[in-house]
Amino acid sequence: MALRKYERFKQPGVLAIMALRSLMETCPDYKKEQVAALVAQHLGSGAGGLAQSDVNELNSAIEGAYDSLGNEAKRQISESLASSSATSNSLAMRLAQETLTIAAPILTNSPVLTTKDLKKLVREQSNGHRLAISNRDVLDREVTDLLIALGDNEIKLSVSANLGADIAPEDFDRLLKAMPEKMGSRIGHLRKSNDLVIQDLMRDKDDLVLGPDLEERVAAIPFDQWLSAVELGQVNLDAAVSRMCTEKNLYDVVRLLSEFSGMSQDNVTCLMLRTDAMGIAILCKILGVGAMEYAILSRVRCIHLRMPQFMGELWARNFNILDAEDAKRLYGLLMMKLQKAGKPEKSAPPKKAAKPAAADKVHWLAQ
Repeated sequence: MALRKYERFKQPGVLAIMALRSLMETCPDYKKEQVAALVAQHLGSGAGGLAQSDVNELNSAIEGAYDSLGNEAKRQISESLASSSATSNSLAMRLAQETLTIAAPILTNSPVLTTKDLKKLVREQSNGHRLAISNRDVLDREVTDLLIALGDNEIKLSVSANLGADIAPEDFDRLLKAMPEKMGSRIGHLRKSNDLVIQDLMRDKDDLVLGPDLEERVAAIPFDQWLSAVELGQVNLDAAVSRMCTEKNLYDVVRLLSEFSGMSQDNVTCLMLRTDAMGIAILCKILGVGAMEYAILSRVRCIHLRMPQFMGELWARNFNILDAEDAKRLYGLLMMKLQKAGKPEKSAPPKKAAKPAAADKVHWLAQ
């Protein structure tokens, strides 16, 4: 009965957190596995609308029942939490040190594992765990150094083929020589292209030609209302971007992209004012902005930058062929480089905007 009551909660803000903890402590082990799986699914969806204290309680509920969970339950939890920034670091580390079938999703995808965590895991876990880590979208130089030093040939090949891995030039040259010629040539070319994109996006403002400064506008719907509505799933990010563009309100578009990407407002502003589109295209792609909304944004950018509209059409076509995985990797590399360069950046990974129900979306937009 208690489990069915938990399943009926649809708005996370009304979850009976204390009752849930009590249930986890008193119910049979097989029920604990079911409840823990439901909690993990919710955390994995982004935990939109929950206060941080409630997110902490949900993580604690899983950790409190952890020792009584079977391997299959742990595997399901690992898969649900793999890409979630709402997972606690301690829970992610417990899962990451399990057998490989349980640990692999967390090792490869979890955004809450730090460089320090990954170095510890590389030192202490098996080559299977190291291989899973080598497949992460972005790897810090300290982690790749350890993987190359401690890993077998399969791991070294995986690291060298990972375009999101920061590898010392001398190590990469050595690894490249050990590859088949065609593979080495292709990986070398792709890595060089990656590096050129990141170097260009990292250029200082003083070295760029930027458009006119953005000005804050009086909007029909205040920014804070848009932000809250997107976070709670009352409206989607596309609708917010589209409406702001209709008002030619690029200032609030920048604020919105900054909030959900984790990139500072200053750096997003710089990308918005550049006379190219790669940086803004990457942010919009990782946040799931649609092709139509991006095309509208490109038209408004061209107006602001006093550029011909055919450039906006070109940007929109290029956006359509930008692969989401490539964008995710480039975003991760750019954020890592910005943080290392001492530029102001948030440490959090991109937020997941809650997906609105159709009825909620129509009701909110009609207000």
